Amino acid sequence: MPVRETQPAAPGTRDGGVPSRLPSWALPSALIVAGLVVSSPDAAHAENTEFMLGVSYFGALGPGVDIEDDIPTLARSHHFNHLWVWGLWMEPSLDTASVFDKKGRIRDEVAARLDKLIGLAGAEDMTLTLSFDPDEHRRMWGGRKPKFKTYLNGLRAIAAWLRQNDNYSKYRNVMLNVCTECVTTWDRGSAAGYTTKLMSHYSDRSIREDPAAAVIELFDAVNGLGGDPIPAFISLAFNDDEKYIDMATSFYRRLQPATGRLIAAPHFERSCEDWYAKTESRIRSFCEKLGVDAEIYLQEENRRHNKILGHECDIQTSHFLEAACQARRAGSIGWVFQTQAGFGKTSSFFDGLDQIESQTVDQLEDHVARCGDGSGS
Repeated sequence: MPVRETQPAAPGTRDGGVPSRLPSWALPSALIVAGLVVSSPDAAHAENTEFMLGVSYFGALGPGVDIEDDIPTLARSHHFNHLWVWGLWMEPSLDTASVFDKKGRIRDEVAARLDKLIGLAGAEDMTLTLSFDPDEHRRMWGGRKPKFKTYLNGLRAIAAWLRQNDNYSKYRNVMLNVCTECVTTWDRGSAAGYTTKLMSHYSDRSIREDPAAAVIELFDAVNGLGGDPIPAFISLAFNDDEKYIDMATSFYRRLQPATGRLIAAPHFERSCEDWYAKTESRIRSFCEKLGVDAEIYLQEENRRHNKILGHECDIQTSHFLEAACQARRAGSIGWVFQTQAGFGKTSSFFDGLDQIESQTVDQLEDHVARCGDGSGS
């Protein structure tokens, strides 16, 4: 089964009859403010929904990144259909690679690059996640602790910009992660027992009273002013301790609206040993504890050149292939190959890959495509 699948024209059409580039679970008629109305993650669903096979391309909005060559090559030669891009990024600087400034105002030069990125990706039938991290926003303020409304202003601004953008209107191929790894500490900070980045970085006392309510304000900033809904979600990082899994799934349940289902983006523990062999069991255990219908989107599991406890994991191509295959087999909607090659330190994504990462890029699509017929790992 190919990773890409053709969507039925009727349910996915927008004004003018152009099909959405997002998979069927994210069609506008199925969206809600605080998440996505989607099908439950089971084997049958995995067979019938386009699987997003992505790469981390964090620095794509930087002025020195060659998106005009990278994106067609990723799509045509390697058959990736998804990009994970950061809307606030530090390479070469937060001023030059962030789509809004510290007060939440759109930066026109960066927005122009985002416009080109959306168009290039859309022309190749690629979707993208645009991620926002309060950590990066707080750095814009130096030592000061800003008001929460400055971050909300930025999310409102990017949502308004997307709705007015011709390429987004044409392709409808963007999702927003409105709070990357949103919880910083799971053991203290609120009555719920955890501390969010919103609580840590912003001066408003009200956001400490109900962490989930503050996150819902982020969703409202994106979709609360009307217009076609834009898919929005948060990611949470936690280790394999049952206590923290329980807390993470409880947090996600708080974000579920009265009707419909949500999207969850868990960042599982980056252990060196057997992380790739645990992907399927981790997803199924997470879904069981979650207890509500949701879609699982694996943005981040592990990467090479990432020091854990002072050393790097010896991750091989076969490990990435198995993790991606297990993610698809478990019914997730997508899996992202993370590598620092997309961090914006080189003009070309491919120039930043080491030999093992290059082999992985060459082999991933074919391997994941065979997962559905049982010939993959």
